[in-house]
Amino acid sequence: MKKLLLYFAMLWLISACNNPEDARPVDVNPPTKGSYQNGVFIVNEGNFDWGVGTLSFLHDATGNEAQQIDNLIFKEANEFELGNIFQSMKIIGGKGYLILNNSEKIVIIDPYTCKYLDQIDIPKGSPRYLEQVTDDKAYLTELYAGCFWVLDLKTNTVTKKVTTDGGWTEGIATIGNYAFITKARTMYDSNQADQELLKIDKNTDEIVDRMPLPKGPKNVVVDKNAQLWVLCEGQIVGDSPQLVRIDPEQMKITRQFSFDNLTATWPGHLRINREKNTLYYINGGVYQQPIDATTLNSQPFIPVAENQIYYGLDLDPANDDIYLSDAIDYLQKGLIFHYNHLGELISKFNADVMPNQFVFWRPEEDK
Repeated sequence: MKKLLLYFAMLWLISACNNPEDARPVDVNPPTKGSYQNGVFIVNEGNFDWGVGTLSFLHDATGNEAQQIDNLIFKEANEFELGNIFQSMKIIGGKGYLILNNSEKIVIIDPYTCKYLDQIDIPKGSPRYLEQVTDDKAYLTELYAGCFWVLDLKTNTVTKKVTTDGGWTEGIATIGNYAFITKARTMYDSNQADQELLKIDKNTDEIVDRMPLPKGPKNVVVDKNAQLWVLCEGQIVGDSPQLVRIDPEQMKITRQFSFDNLTATWPGHLRINREKNTLYYINGGVYQQPIDATTLNSQPFIPVAENQIYYGLDLDPANDDIYLSDAIDYLQKGLIFHYNHLGELISKFNADVMPNQFVFWRPEEDK
């Protein structure tokens, strides 16, 4: 009931303010044009339906200089807005792909400068997450159209729409010649069907296998043993959240943890560390979960303070530092917290409205 009240309270707050600028305080440190190549991009969703998404960049600390953040960097570089809602970002082949689901497009930028390069339109679509599957091809998940999209990365075009028989497609992971995509319905949907893991041949784009999952499967990651982990958020009434391990060859669940006996506040943002032996996720606070554990960890690694709403989580692949966002009230600028791998706070910053993802960009390390 508390979750339902919170949901309607959020809808009331959004409908009560019809001007995006009302929810976006003036940036006292306006962004400067420059080079973005050692640090982390921050995806700021913007308010649902009426706001605009924005891009921030948090520079790495250098020498005696502390970290610095630049906000609104896409608009500064291009003098126009990105669109709504800024769902996610992926860097592939030295290009940044910015996925805007309400605006039905992917904006492509030069990540060094944030300059606009091109865009891929997804007519009558609502794109979610992008994953490269071959040198020239990527898969794009989709909220409404009952499919996933196949993109040509050379021509920046949609080459195929692969239907999935209902539900929305969400998380993507790859192992060998296969991609694995979760397919879900919202936690408010009483329909019990279309909660699956899809196995796709990356060469033919055909769905070669599928298996049922607990309700609300979203994020999927691969561990050091080439096993898949999926966090399923459950439903608002009825099914509890579940964390499951899956054998990708046999396509069956080999370990399952239920949140029945724990306080669950829509667990999500499943991530894995660079050694691929420890899972992280948000469930109010941030939790660690070793892949060989036999029970769910009941104590948060990073507790959530009163009135905080942890909304985005990612781990730095260079050192397992933790980047965490607080959406506050979903209307004003969110907060960014940077922790080391021990869970000790290093710094915090203001980003923009509803920061939800961190994308690490250090091109020199990839050479």
